Amino acid sequence: MVFSKRIPYYLNNWICELNNNKVSKKLVKDIYNQNFFLSFNYTNTLERIYRIDRNKILHIHGKAPNKKLICGHRDSRLFKQYIQNEDDDVRIVEGENIITEYFTYTYKDKIINFYQDFWNGLEQVNEIHILGHSLSNIDLPYFEMINKKTNANCPKWYFSYYSTEELEHHKKQLLSLGVPNSNINP
Repeated sequence: MVFSKRIPYYLNNWICELNNNKVSKKLVKDIYNQNFFLSFNYTNTLERIYRIDRNKILHIHGKAPNKKLICGHRDSRLFKQYIQNEDDDVRIVEGENIITEYFTYTYKDKIINFYQDFWNGLEQVNEIHILGHSLSNIDLPYFEMINKKTNANCPKWYFSYYSTEELEHHKKQLLSLGVPNSNINP
């Protein structure tokens, strides 16, 4: 039980120590409050800095301060590999149970299913802006769901990037989701 509770606990404590009071207004991009937001950021940056209504934000992995932050993963095989064996030491079995509980709690499909109302509300979206996200494989299930729910409107996808390599990576990831190349706009 300690393993499954300590990672979110320490993450929460670290996030609460972050100071976003020093954000320069020059660095703040105009973000329109009528939009909906899927945030992977555990902080209140959208609410505090950008003045976004909290009811328009889904903090998919939780928001600090909250002891139930999700440090998610994608691969269900990570918890399926912990299968009990009658000959195992009881301490090993207990450890495997703790790890299985943690992986089950943070598995992406479970999180996606929990937020069906959010996904279903995306049907009229015609532009998607990805700011500050690496589009790593671990979070692709969320972007797959966004593409699935908005694909009928052929939305334009915009994203931020820092290098040519990151630009190419983002394009490749969006193409792998089935986003047409003509809809990808860095």
